[in-house]
Amino acid sequence: MKILYLENPKVDYGSAMLYDGLCKVLGEKNVIDYPLKDLFHGTSPWPYIIDRDNHHYATDEMILKDMQSFDVLVLASTREVNIAKLREWIANDIDLPPIVLIDQDEPTELDMLLVNEFQPICSFKREYLLDREYPHNCFPIPFSSSYPLMHQQNLVHRPIDVYACMMDTHPKRRWVDYTIRQLSHMGFNYEGNFHRPYETWYDYMDKFSQAKIGIAVRGFGCDTNRFLEVIASHCLLITDELHLIKPYPFIHKKHCVYFEDGNLGWHISHYLHSNSVNERQQIATQGFNHLLEYHTTESRASYFLDIVEEFLKGQPFEFNPRKYCLAPTNNIVASKQHSIKTIMDGAR
Repeated sequence: MKILYLENPKVDYGSAMLYDGLCKVLGEKNVIDYPLKDLFHGTSPWPYIIDRDNHHYATDEMILKDMQSFDVLVLASTREVNIAKLREWIANDIDLPPIVLIDQDEPTELDMLLVNEFQPICSFKREYLLDREYPHNCFPIPFSSSYPLMHQQNLVHRPIDVYACMMDTHPKRRWVDYTIRQLSHMGFNYEGNFHRPYETWYDYMDKFSQAKIGIAVRGFGCDTNRFLEVIASHCLLITDELHLIKPYPFIHKKHCVYFEDGNLGWHISHYLHSNSVNERQQIATQGFNHLLEYHTTESRASYFLDIVEEFLKGQPFEFNPRKYCLAPTNNIVASKQHSIKTIMDGAR
């Protein structure tokens, strides 16, 4: 499959992660970002975004000349630059390949104005919530991981008991920080801040690799990179309970720990207790292994491609999250992981 990846020049975590995975699965020559995004080709501030060769599709003339070679056009984010370019091509009656729309924005509702305008064969939503209504051909596509620090780390000698590093982007974050600080008189070591004092991303990740427990709390949106960053550090993740739909969800007390407002302190004290060391390390290890199997950029790209290929074949199916992908809350827990093929067969 060859993809025209219609992008915007600004930072967009979700589209960058999917681009990385698609390049790894399909090969760089089969994923053409346009307009050429400098962040993908040598100027990325993120060490986990690989510097890829310039594909030399520099002008509309070059893209339009090869337009028929593309199997699908992916509107990679709902930003003005790439939306304007797609509108321009449609207004000029350019014969375009089938369109797939990806809504990476924070609002949890799918941008139906764009869906109605561009008529994609299917669409994807990053923040796909259990209690929202979506079109039958809309699928979740949360953040994924390409972090370079995925290697076995010391699970025993970790000098920081609890670590949290958050921008002040949601009231819940300040409440969590205050709560943990009030509880720290119980004798555990807590490092937390709202201003990211680390010099580099590696310094930030190094803190998690020194911590027994890492905290991730929603910000402007429900999904956050920190969820996967904590797990990638072989650190026990304690995070807020949200109704996000994710393929192959991280299960409570198996891959991470979800807290509700009244039990955050209990979970921290329990997993720091000397009797819970093995349990804490086991959950951290299982979470890490689950991430490697289902939540790398390659895995997310394969999931994306499997769905798109079904629609390109003219075999669309209706997505029903309750059949295979329940929200990973304390009360709603998926008991079994399925392969992507099983998911798709079961959802038809």
